[in-house]
Amino acid sequence: MTHPRLNFGSRAEQIDRRALEFHEANPRVWELFVVFADEARFFRPHFSARAVFHRIRWEVAMTTDSDDDLKINNNYSPAYARWYEEMRGCPGFFRSRRRTSEDAPARLLDGPMRAGGAR
Repeated sequence: MTHPRLNFGSRAEQIDRRALEFHEANPRVWELFVVFADEARFFRPHFSARAVFHRIRWEVAMTTDSDDDLKINNNYSPAYARWYEEMRGCPGFFRSRRRTSEDAPARLLDGPMRAGGAR
């Protein structure tokens, strides 16, 4: 059976939508992202948004009693970097490159669901 080509936007738009959904469901991640990025800005002219995500994972793992690890998709780091740079007025703090996902169509399925509902 063939399906008509459906337009779900670009892959970049799809990732940004997912990042926003994640952000709305996990506001503490944004709070920590801002705190740790502000710390990095004090010491460095540029930094890595993924490094900030790794620090958030570490911080949550070391300071909570829960056995559930926080799942943060690395694909969301460019969105968080853009939001931070816009909020703080510091364009270029996080190094970025052209998003190849802007030219790619959105995926109909993002992959099989894993335990806990993660994709």
